[in-house]
Amino acid sequence: MTVLTWDKPKQVISVDEWKNICADGVPPGVYTPNMSEEDRKRWKAKLVGKTTDDPRVEIRVCHPCQILIVVRPDGVARMTMNGGAEFSIQDLADFQIAIHEALEKLAELRNS
Repeated sequence: MTVLTWDKPKQVISVDEWKNICADGVPPGVYTPNMSEEDRKRWKAKLVGKTTDDPRVEIRVCHPCQILIVVRPDGVARMTMNGGAEFSIQDLADFQIAIHEALEKLAELRNS
């Protein structure tokens, strides 16, 4: 079973509309994902730094907060989120699969 998706999510509003989003009581520039609710819940992966000394996979998902997991060849380097996460047993299993898939991608990069 594959959990990670490597394609870029489709934007749901124009960039100009997205740039004008503000949240009450927070500084300007609050990050708001410009994608569908379905895409927010997917495990989205991006290979970063593949031609540098710091290759890594960045995984993003909302459960319900925004979560960023940075995976490096030697394991998970960092996980950040903007609130409390709620994981079902299946979500936790998917989390482990996502980390494993990211490590496999980095191993492929190292071996190529």
